[in-house]
Amino acid sequence: MVREIDRYVSTRPPKPDPAASAPQTEDVRRAHDLLRGKAMVMIGGERRPLAADALTSALGLSELLWVETREHQTHCGV
Repeated sequence: MVREIDRYVSTRPPKPDPAASAPQTEDVRRAHDLLRGKAMVMIGGERRPLAADALTSALGLSELLWVETREHQTHCGV
């Protein structure tokens, strides 16, 4: 049930967050400089549209490919 609540909450529009307008940290700025215009692959969990949009924007990505997994699922080629 907690998983379903979490899934529902992740689809809701975010409430205004005063920290969202705060300046980016040095680490985020450096990551943005390294990844700007590039595609990134995120492996694990469920794709969360709001989180994906936030990552894409903060890092200046051209695309975010989110490979979803279920609990205890592996993608090892071994």
